[in-house]
Amino acid sequence: EACEIGLQACEALAEAHAAGIIHRDLKPANLFITRKSDGSPCLKLLDFGISKFTEHPDDSSANPALTATATIMGSPSYMSPEQLRSTKEVDARTDVWALGACLYEAMTGKPAFRGETVPQVCFMIGSEEPAAPSSLRADIPVYLERALLSALDKKAETRATLVDLARAMVTLAPERRRASLERVEAVLGAAPSRKRDVSIP
Repeated sequence: EACEIGLQACEALAEAHAAGIIHRDLKPANLFITRKSDGSPCLKLLDFGISKFTEHPDDSSANPALTATATIMGSPSYMSPEQLRSTKEVDARTDVWALGACLYEAMTGKPAFRGETVPQVCFMIGSEEPAAPSSLRADIPVYLERALLSALDKKAETRATLVDLARAMVTLAPERRRASLERVEAVLGAAPSRKRDVSIP
């Protein structure tokens, strides 16, 4: 079920990014799960309160609330290294990091970075690598583990994409979620994958 929810999260973020919106506060509490009439999960992406609008950065008519700053903007355990350095300068890749952290926790039962204090967590995010997911849950496939770890790449330029994550999860999700992968590919302009393709970042 985590992969099915993860695919829906990729789809929701892809649509936000295509609209020029970076969430900047993606965390489990903002991934609200409801149930459809058939019992299948339905994800709602919540709380765009500190999101950043990037489509027209020079447009003076943009809502200033979307780019407001604060002492701590975001949730440290799910903030990318670049967001910890400067929350104003981040792009869509910071949301990929946050989603990777959420999926890591959902699939292993443990946070990728866990410390006793906020400074300790921030230090770990900036300087330490998370434990291999398979060391916490033996049945995680190699290709999914690689996608999760790539989503948590400290370098934004070599980090996995939403398409990478979606392709890694689709083979473990119900067939009905194939549409989410197709939507992510279409929205982000990626070449459609064949039905049995699996992307390994």
